[in-house]
Amino acid sequence: MKKFGIKPKHKGPVLAVLLVLILILVGFYLGRYISMEYQRRNNNTETIFNVILRQTTTSEIQYILTGEAQTINELCGMESGLCEKALGRISLNRVDIDLRIAIDLDNPALGATIQMNNHFINVFGTLDRMIIMDERYLVFTELLENNNYVIHVYNHRGQQLISYISNINEIEFGSNYFYFEYCYEEDYYVIEANEEEGIEEEILHMLTRYRINANNITRRTTASSEYQNCAQ
Repeated sequence: MKKFGIKPKHKGPVLAVLLVLILILVGFYLGRYISMEYQRRNNNTETIFNVILRQTTTSEIQYILTGEAQTINELCGMESGLCEKALGRISLNRVDIDLRIAIDLDNPALGATIQMNNHFINVFGTLDRMIIMDERYLVFTELLENNNYVIHVYNHRGQQLISYISNINEIEFGSNYFYFEYCYEEDYYVIEANEEEGIEEEILHMLTRYRINANNITRRTTASSEYQNCAQ
């Protein structure tokens, strides 16, 4: 009877083939294990990330300027010293913005720096008040050396849309509007003196009151105009 078996000269190639098959199988299962372990760890990381994100989303965020206009001292929470801090978060046009400030409250006339996310605004006068108008605009007032007030209007991109000048400290803010006044010294009316009636000479100047609406922020409308003793 003829015996079956591997001839000695064929044993080497056969063993080599078997070794290759074993290495392929080991590599397959090892790769599969590594892949499964990688996915398991990534899933855990994603789960932790989701938990952190959910906690951050559901936690209370400190929003500021949600009501009336506030002074810089109120926003800083201090009356003197260096105020260089994050004031909180504001929402303009449904965009969340981190608001920071740097100002020396002992020398406010030196100016200030306002930061809206990555946008910086340099204020060269005395920063006075801030307010959010119609949830779309950041409005703040700046007192200059000549006692004029500049009213700045910024959008959510940190861009100044317009500014207005008032030489009367009678700025009235509402939720979606504000009023300011300007005394035109070149437009005047003279009341002549009358000794018999006890009237002294008086010079009155044109005082105009303007209204700015949030729906047309770059246009001012005249609310009233009359001659008054408004010259400084």
